[in-house]
Amino acid sequence: MMVSMTRTTITSAMNNRASLIVVSASIDSYLGGLFKCLSDMKLITYMPISRVEDIREYQVDNLRLLKPNEFVVFIDNANYIGEIVNMVRKIVEGLVGGVDVRVNFTNVGNRSETLLMALEESDRGDVIVDSDVVLHRNFPSVLKTVMEMSGDNTQLVGVADVDGKPSPRDVMTKVSVGGGDPITATRIVFNKRGHSPVFFGPKQAIIVNHNPKVSVIDMLRDTLIKVPRQIRQCIADETILGLYALMIGQWLTPWFPMAYNAVSSGDTCNRHVRAYAHYLLFKNLHISGLPKFIRIRYFVSAMTHW
Repeated sequence: MMVSMTRTTITSAMNNRASLIVVSASIDSYLGGLFKCLSDMKLITYMPISRVEDIREYQVDNLRLLKPNEFVVFIDNANYIGEIVNMVRKIVEGLVGGVDVRVNFTNVGNRSETLLMALEESDRGDVIVDSDVVLHRNFPSVLKTVMEMSGDNTQLVGVADVDGKPSPRDVMTKVSVGGGDPITATRIVFNKRGHSPVFFGPKQAIIVNHNPKVSVIDMLRDTLIKVPRQIRQCIADETILGLYALMIGQWLTPWFPMAYNAVSSGDTCNRHVRAYAHYLLFKNLHISGLPKFIRIRYFVSAMTHW
């Protein structure tokens, strides 16, 4: 009897140990996949030169969290300035270390074109973050979840403020991973007064879940250039990103509330000028399936109080 009990105990202990080994292996596999996902990625941000201090204030936290392979910065409203490049590299190397730094200068004078440059630079698994945004500590697990998504409406995934709540243009999608809860998603095209007709959705940060199509980016850039430079900055980058998504077949933007927006920036454009800039954009752009009411609505809004 004693021998039988001993064998049972040993067998039970061995089974428990085997279970622990399986659980441990599963955790190691998950963490290994997560770290590989992060170590291979690029963190990309974009800003006007007046906001370059955002790198020290906010992006260092994101670099420490994600530990990416490369940090890519796009600085607008400036030609190449060696001192800025050296400053950015010293900030990152001094406070983070182990991250390759690349600084790109441009002088387009608007967020939309700069965002397209950042998108063109990205690959699947990269993250584009606004310069004044700090990502939540649980963001890496969200990134891993997104990397397991595939199919329609998962090419670009948005990141909202941690207090972000669904709006009337949001729906619950069937996109889920591992039997998890449905995900909130923004309808990119939405015809309702008080809402932009084309709007990507929350984009404090963007998780790139596909290899961006350069031909589509070039087409949007060529269309943007046809809008006079003086009013080009009035075109919302959420509109440009929404148009890109539509052109690659994405009509919904899944999003997660995983960011803190440190600075609230106001809109300096007159609403009629802004509407006219959008009208010129849509006038020169033809996307299959995009309703014609959008161009008309922007034109009416530019001419009257909408």
